[in-house]
Amino acid sequence: MMTFNYYRNLVGSMILLCMSTFVLNAQAESEFVGKIRSVSIEGVTVTEIKDNDKKAVIIGTAKDNKIISKYMRALDSEIGSPGLEYIKKDKQGGAMSNFSISIKKPKK
Repeated sequence: MMTFNYYRNLVGSMILLCMSTFVLNAQAESEFVGKIRSVSIEGVTVTEIKDNDKKAVIIGTAKDNKIISKYMRALDSEIGSPGLEYIKKDKQGGAMSNFSISIKKPKK
């Protein structure tokens, strides 16, 4: 019976360790995404931020390419070097441009 309790406690400790590591990683990621969300430029709407281990990808819409350029300069001064993935005009012939920008995460 003592052996069973030992393994049960060991497994429980391992689960707690894994859960705390996951929570710490999620908090670090949300801080990076929160920093991206804090950069705001009139005329830019961020629709999605995809976050992975090495970079974040910002997807959104803007009034025109000049506004996207202004947004990228703001990202550069606040966070780091953004890279433009693409700019596409709205398919329905609207005045809005869809864009995707990537930003590398700082090394830990």
